Amino acid sequence: MLLADVGEYRKSLDYFKRLLNIQLNDHNRAKVYYNLGRAYRFQADYEQALYYFQQAEILQKQQQEISCFHYARTLAGIGSVYSELHDTDNELKYYNLALEIYKTILSHDHIEIARSLNRIGYVYHQQKQYDQALEYFKEALIISIIQNQGDKENALEYYNQALKIRESILPCDHPQIAQTFYRLSLFYYEQQNYQIALQYSTKTLDIYKRKLSINHCDLKNAQDLFDKVTKELLK
Repeated sequence: MLLADVGEYRKSLDYFKRLLNIQLNDHNRAKVYYNLGRAYRFQADYEQALYYFQQAEILQKQQQEISCFHYARTLAGIGSVYSELHDTDNELKYYNLALEIYKTILSHDHIEIARSLNRIGYVYHQQKQYDQALEYFKEALIISIIQNQGDKENALEYYNQALKIRESILPCDHPQIAQTFYRLSLFYYEQQNYQIALQYSTKTLDIYKRKLSINHCDLKNAQDLFDKVTKELLK
């Protein structure tokens, strides 16, 4: 796992900048540029993030790596920066370029294809092109169902994406939002992360108690999970 993935952005930057001072071939230098772009994006320094992602793109083009996974990943990284800059035209452009490559080199149910579909769907959603967004979300969902059978890390990503989408289009106390809270609570409970499980379980119950009848099965399941979580915390 990279330092940037666990929040150690400064250490990550220092590490990859040191790598630039040693002799690297262009293939590996492009990888370093990519990871510097990621670290700067996590730090919300989008100008530097874009610079390093673009440097990676240039080297990969020069090495004729434009049909490989790493090049597609770099394009997706550029798209993610444009997302933060609210430049939806360029965001969509780079996400689509990445998706085209992924579809030519990966299996149809690969997780990176699902991620790209979700990203593009979210752009269309922001543009209020809901029919277009729905088509991408549906395609991504099919892949995520296949991929997330036992894949806990990616399951969490999809739950968070589902929550983000629902919170952007539904009232804050809608039962579908509570449903996603419940799934997140169950996920963290199974991972034995009981503190975070309790936070989501409490949010679930707060909505269900206001929106559902007292004998509703969803409310009962949420209460049962809440009781299990609190029992673990009291041990």
